[in-house]
Amino acid sequence: MRKILLLALTMTFVTACTDYKAQINDAHEEFSSVEVYVNKTGIPCGDLWCGPAKQKKIETGESKGHWGSYVDNSDGGNSYFTWDDASSGTLSSVLAEKLTDALFRVGGTFHLGDGYKYAYASIIAEFGRVTDASAWGGVCVVYYSTAPVRLYLSFATAGDYGYDMPYVDLPATTNTTTIFYEVLLYDEYEIFNASWNQFVQEGWYQKPIDPVAAASELSALDFQFKNSISISTMGGYEGQTAGKFSIYSIGRYGTCR
Repeated sequence: MRKILLLALTMTFVTACTDYKAQINDAHEEFSSVEVYVNKTGIPCGDLWCGPAKQKKIETGESKGHWGSYVDNSDGGNSYFTWDDASSGTLSSVLAEKLTDALFRVGGTFHLGDGYKYAYASIIAEFGRVTDASAWGGVCVVYYSTAPVRLYLSFATAGDYGYDMPYVDLPATTNTTTIFYEVLLYDEYEIFNASWNQFVQEGWYQKPIDPVAAASELSALDFQFKNSISISTMGGYEGQTAGKFSIYSIGRYGTCR
């Protein structure tokens, strides 16, 4: 009887330890594992997400996030995206992975409608959780765009500042590098680096926040196309209603190489 009882207790302990280890391994996979990706295209990549290596998730080292999108329909607008696989609508994580697998990028065409005076359409790199990115120094982007892109820092307490989020403008790409990586296949890109102190607020809410403080509670990078940007100095033209874009990679400041 003692042997049977001892064996039962031993098996229960082993099972509990196995279940606990499985939980730890699952948590490790979700939050801290780093997968290895191979970029064979020659297109530069940052250390957060690399489309040319067909990386599926945005990885900060603390969490894994995904791509998404939103447009101005909640403000009565009718802007929309069409994607490079000929689909349209919201950019889901599944669609983003499909585009990355086939084309090494997240890209398509934005269409700014006339239903809202300040029309906009946004692509979002979501981190999956609030991240202290203050030590990153800033961000870098490998991209192509026929129009300027306003990059906002989406942070946890943005509502306390009326969503007047710090931003920096990425110019329309006019000095691109062209790279051929397969027969008849090529891409054009530019690399943009922005330190945190380059980010400013639009100022309409009149409650300032230091961009480094915003970066210390960063939840996403919001790439927004909008017709209210003064485009005369940005390489485009005011009132542009459609344009092509591709995002190949994002990373911490200086890592897009």
